[in-house]
Amino acid sequence: MKQEEFRQAVKTRIGVVHNDQADEIIGAVLSTLSARISDEEAQHLAAQLPEPYKTVVRTENRQETFDLEEFFARIAGELRLGRGPATRYAQAVLDVLNEAVTTGELQDVMAQLPDEFGVLFENSVG
Repeated sequence: MKQEEFRQAVKTRIGVVHNDQADEIIGAVLSTLSARISDEEAQHLAAQLPEPYKTVVRTENRQETFDLEEFFARIAGELRLGRGPATRYAQAVLDVLNEAVTTGELQDVMAQLPDEFGVLFENSVG
């Protein structure tokens, strides 16, 4: 999936009009997600993303431990908005991520997350 396809799919799901805003949302979600997985897995994920989204995936950090509530809080903080929109935006980006990467890669990412993160991938792989 190319950048414009990824961006447009996110924009359609969340009703954002401007590319810059969509890119900011995508970046916040992907960087937060990548902080929760191993460096190696983040590198694998980044390899399947279009530019410039590859560069927002943190591939040189220590794998952090935080729960789903903190995941949403970090996104909300980065985007300067409430938890409700942060949750909706995260879900939209992860739904598009499911379309953009292979099933195997998505399963590898999910395997590194606590079970509570499964709600984010209910529309993804089984």
